[in-house]
Amino acid sequence: MKRILALTLPLFLFGCVTPKIKVPPQANQVKPYNTVVATFQKCMHVSHIEIPKQHPNNFQRFIMRETYNAGGTHYEILFSEKDRKDRPISGEFNIYYCQEKPEEVVKQPVVQQAIQPQMPYVININNQ
Repeated sequence: MKRILALTLPLFLFGCVTPKIKVPPQANQVKPYNTVVATFQKCMHVSHIEIPKQHPNNFQRFIMRETYNAGGTHYEILFSEKDRKDRPISGEFNIYYCQEKPEEVVKQPVVQQAIQPQMPYVININNQ
């Protein structure tokens, strides 16, 4: 009994033994890339990176750190390999740098107003 307790106690005290990838605080501003971002922001492709096999807890951290280090603001996961519990462990992703578009470039849908017919004015100049 003491032996089992001695083996399981460190696991409960220290948690998972997988080292976590260090992520700078600024990397938390990195966001996923999607069609809405592409519509309202001016985006430029920065690079393409392969994610090596690693613990699933580090998958998102790796993407955020690499996107930040490459100077990107958004990422798009192309595909990911999953483990037996359906958690991502490796894959590929693209990095994008996006900026806000100037307001005149963002096209808003034009709502056409109905044109109401106007009555013609008749001027009678022969009436004396």
